[in-house]
Amino acid sequence: MKHSAENRGIKGFDGGDAVDLISLLTEECDVLIPAALGGVINK
Repeated sequence: MKHSAENRGIKGFDGGDAVDLISLLTEECDVLIPAALGGVINK
């Protein structure tokens, strides 16, 4: 949370790896949760 507040996002955070947005939905996983803030998904 501190990194996000200081850098206006999570880009550059040392605790994880960047994911290509194009391949995000094609990654192998056991559970996919399409979560969003209220009002973001409207169609």
